[in-house]
Amino acid sequence: MNALVMTNTLAALSVGPIQFDNPGWLWFFPGLVVVIVWLARRSLSGLGTVTRWVALAARLLVVALLVGTLAEPSWRKVAKDVAVTVLLDVSDSVPQARLKQAETYMREAVAASPRKDGDRIGLVTISRIPFVQQLPTTGVTSIDRGFTGKTDATDIAATLKLSLGIAPPDAANRIVIVSDGNETIGSLLVAVAAAQAAGVPVWILPLQYKYDSEVLMERLVAPGMARVGENISLKVVLNATEPTAGLLSIRDDSGPVDLDPETSATGIRVKLEKGPNTFAVPVPVLYRGPIKFEATYEPDVVNGRPVGDTRLENNKQLAVTFVSGEGRILVISEDKAETSALIKALGQGGLPVEEVSTDRAPKDLVEMNAFDAIILANVPRTLFSENQLIDLQRYVREGGGGLVMLGGKDSLGAGIWMDTPVAEALPVDLNPPQKQEMPKGCLGMWVHSVEMPDGRFLGQKTCTAAVDALARLDMAGIAEWGPGGAGWVFPIAELGDKSAIKRAINRLTFGDMSDWTPALQVLLAGMEKANAGQKHCILISDGDPQRPSDALLDKFKNAKPPISITTVAIACHGIQDQSAMEHIAKYTGGRSYIIKPGQENKVPEIFIKEATMVHRPLIREGPAFTPKFTGLSSETFAGIGGLPPIVGYIRTGERGGLAMTTLKNDEGEPLMAQWQYGLGRSIVFASDAGARWATTWPAWGQYAAFWAQHIRWVMRPSNSVVTMRMTPETKGDETLLIVEAMTRDGERLSFVNFQGRLASPDGTQDQDITLREIGPGRYEGRFRTAQSGTYLASLRYRVPMGTGAKAVEGSVAAAINRPFSDEYRTLKDNAALLEQVRDKTGGITLPGDSAKADLWNREGLRFPVSSKPIWLFVAVLSIGLFLVDVAVRRVRIDIPAMYMAARRAMGRGKDKKVEMASLRAAKDKAKESIVQRSGPNMPAETYAATAKFEATSEELKAAKGGPAVERGAGESASKGEEAKLPKTVKQDVEAGMSALLKAKKRAREDIEDR
Repeated sequence: MNALVMTNTLAALSVGPIQFDNPGWLWFFPGLVVVIVWLARRSLSGLGTVTRWVALAARLLVVALLVGTLAEPSWRKVAKDVAVTVLLDVSDSVPQARLKQAETYMREAVAASPRKDGDRIGLVTISRIPFVQQLPTTGVTSIDRGFTGKTDATDIAATLKLSLGIAPPDAANRIVIVSDGNETIGSLLVAVAAAQAAGVPVWILPLQYKYDSEVLMERLVAPGMARVGENISLKVVLNATEPTAGLLSIRDDSGPVDLDPETSATGIRVKLEKGPNTFAVPVPVLYRGPIKFEATYEPDVVNGRPVGDTRLENNKQLAVTFVSGEGRILVISEDKAETSALIKALGQGGLPVEEVSTDRAPKDLVEMNAFDAIILANVPRTLFSENQLIDLQRYVREGGGGLVMLGGKDSLGAGIWMDTPVAEALPVDLNPPQKQEMPKGCLGMWVHSVEMPDGRFLGQKTCTAAVDALARLDMAGIAEWGPGGAGWVFPIAELGDKSAIKRAINRLTFGDMSDWTPALQVLLAGMEKANAGQKHCILISDGDPQRPSDALLDKFKNAKPPISITTVAIACHGIQDQSAMEHIAKYTGGRSYIIKPGQENKVPEIFIKEATMVHRPLIREGPAFTPKFTGLSSETFAGIGGLPPIVGYIRTGERGGLAMTTLKNDEGEPLMAQWQYGLGRSIVFASDAGARWATTWPAWGQYAAFWAQHIRWVMRPSNSVVTMRMTPETKGDETLLIVEAMTRDGERLSFVNFQGRLASPDGTQDQDITLREIGPGRYEGRFRTAQSGTYLASLRYRVPMGTGAKAVEGSVAAAINRPFSDEYRTLKDNAALLEQVRDKTGGITLPGDSAKADLWNREGLRFPVSSKPIWLFVAVLSIGLFLVDVAVRRVRIDIPAMYMAARRAMGRGKDKKVEMASLRAAKDKAKESIVQRSGPNMPAETYAATAKFEATSEELKAAKGGPAVERGAGESASKGEEAKLPKTVKQDVEAGMSALLKAKKRAREDIEDR
């Protein structure tokens, strides 16, 4: 269809598949046609008829193309295909039975709906984070989902935006939302505006349900702060859809709370009326620190089914009360001899101390927050989990706690604490600058086939753990068996920021090989070239390669320095494979590990342990020296002087920024430093507390004062003058934090300066807390708490106490608990929300019968039009035609002659035989004609001469009266002789010439007519 379509006079003009974006120029063309035709009447008068018309047509076409170029032409293509994207709600609010029914419905609808070859179907799942399960694709006959991520929240708005982002631009798009309409994140009504603007209709399939029998524990309210010995009141709020009964029980950190002292049962039976039901439970608090309370409702069970309750996931709530008292300090150590003098000194300073080993250390942020300061006394990072390392950092930054790290052979850089979250909280650099007398360490790793589930992930995690255990000035390399054989994935080099080697780890292929010899040869060549003082290799393998020769292993033993090899046998196929690995390790002086099924998580720890063998020797032991004061003023050294000597320490570097170095060692490096980190503080003392390097310090008269002042400075501040009451109120995805500030006498305090941080359950949504005063001594702040779990709100405050009085400082904390997500709070669907979206976009509700769904129905769809600019092509074409126009006018090209020549050239070879046959036929016909005119008895000689229009020798002789002139073959008569020819011959010659002239004239006329 080439109908003229004017979409917008000023914007675009479409003629069939061609669109002009600036059509105003087209109005010049009619006038230019008139001018060009008028000028052509004179300028083309000297040309032949055909050439004249060709020149005129070329000139008009050139002008048309130039005008078209100025009009900016594009090639238009209207889409014909339909793409349907299904948004499937897999969040926890949708009952599993309804979800399965919905999946069955959509599979049947996809199979039954009529479609064309180019029609497409895609799938995106709705949950906390939307996931594209399948891009809109042709030829798909079913839709299936895979990994959906966390399903504890519903974000339909984000899913809709994602589906619009993956919508193919060359097809008409439709979105089908299959959901209950209950959203806990985002706003679908806001997001649907994008679908409206794009002209994408939204069809809906509401997943309708209603829980007629349900009990929901709305909340468990506990005071944020309490004192030891108090009786606090816990408030439990239960919401029931119908009258029912069940058992209510409460637990704290020590076990079940006895709610029914008169019987042996610890819980109490409660009767619930329709609607909210509130129960107050008195509970004594007997010890300091955070106390976790957990309330649980258990419905009555009849015939194996709960009565009056359907979803048991929402029958539990948590609360935390922080019980105040004297500030406590936690010391974590593996050897009590390391800390005995320190603990005694702190006790003399009036500070209560609790000492534990690493296996009894706090496991999470809430447990850590029970202490105002934590001291790590010569413990390596390998004894802590990754979560503990993260929470130790957050304990200082978000929780406002104090952290002290003491030196020792297993501490600081020597304990592999560099590049950990804890290292970021310390006021020194655990990677000190390179010293000439400190040789580098070199670690070579060989990663062989890990034939086990998740073997690739384990291999990458293992290598990363080993690299993280090294300092940036250490050297390392990774080799494996790849497509080209044994080779380096990352050749031996200084680690630097470790980004390059970690990229190489992600490229590991974990190839399989049959012989250890080429692998060890590659390792040996690389390790020998490395300029390092200590060299060590780690091999991880299933053990099936052939054992290398002892001669090759001797080269490792005899290297300078020797290169030891540790082997880690995992997923081995038998005892023989394990023995081969053990032999390599034993022969070269390394260690051998055999990992049994279920012990795979130990492999990264092994690599970290082995990496320490090549770590740069950061331990400095030598002659005694006296630490040097830096001269910077610090309250931690008030009244302290005359420091005793020490004989060893761990090397550290300057941190810079706000970190304050207070003591330096004999080489001018930091020996002791402190700083404020987030809401908390931290201190590093690079020597020990008196067990090995500072043995004279415990006998020093100021030893107790030295450590008491430092520990008091780093501790979370407390006071007995001001009372802060924190009350969190959770509403949806947000929590309102109310703080009441008053003196012990009840006088409300204004103008309190607060600094607050909120620690989220997984550490991904930590945020600042901003409070504003809304009334005398009353402050409020609001923040998002969408995740399920425990949040910790920590505040540091500073209260001005009037002219001349010292401001009071302190800290306070509160926990916000969300034991289950809001997905389990919904008791019915929200189909009304989906209907609003349907009406806004012009969609429909899918019918109950899947066979009638007709997903690719083309009614109401906006088919996109794509355009590709072609003005450059048109411009180039106009230039080419302009050259033709010039050639026709100036060079005077004879177009008909060119045409005939081309035709003859094309037909000469093809029709050569036909032309020769025609010539012979014409010759024979001419002979026959001459014979008929001259008579049947004409001599042959006379016939030949006549045929050539020549006289015979007898005729010439008779004409001259002399003998006949003999001529050679091929010679013709002269003009004189020709004049003496007989009359009949002359007539034949004249007739032939006349015929030739007439034929030539007719040919010229024919050419001109063409």
